[in-house]
Amino acid sequence: AIAEQKTSAWQLTPNISFVVTKPNTPVRFIFKNTNSGGKFGYKFDAFMLRKGAFDVSGTPCKSSLGNVEINGNMPQLGEAFSVSVNNSPLAAVFMIGSTAIKVDLTSAGMTGCTLYTSPVLTFASASVNNVSSLSFPLPMSTSLLGVKFFEQALVLDPKANKFGAALSTVGTAVISN
Repeated sequence: AIAEQKTSAWQLTPNISFVVTKPNTPVRFIFKNTNSGGKFGYKFDAFMLRKGAFDVSGTPCKSSLGNVEINGNMPQLGEAFSVSVNNSPLAAVFMIGSTAIKVDLTSAGMTGCTLYTSPVLTFASASVNNVSSLSFPLPMSTSLLGVKFFEQALVLDPKANKFGAALSTVGTAVISN
């Protein structure tokens, strides 16, 4: 929102992702300086348009430190795919799934927590400064182009609830280049 934008300072904007459904679809970006009403005063150090996506959705569960939210980069062939989760006091188990689900875990002692994917792979990561991170290389294999997967983290926290863990939001990733 314009009211939330800083003035007299450069700031990074969030990643914007969209799906192009037709080949050779033109994409147009308009950059506007809200202070002057024109397209003046901008200098770009880098601008990159890449295919793929890492979109975050779902309702975060609360650990004893606050909402548990996942962040990640856009998965690209031949590059490292990285995800992290905040408000993780001890460690996290990152779950990678191929199916989207929605299971309320209140009855399991995780009030307000939802499982958004059926895990196929899991990886554990200790927390550093209340952040748990995971990074792994994606092979340069064109057979992976277009693969969609879901990433969610289970944060270990005995103070969070009866179960002793909290679930993050979910990231939906699409591999492309």
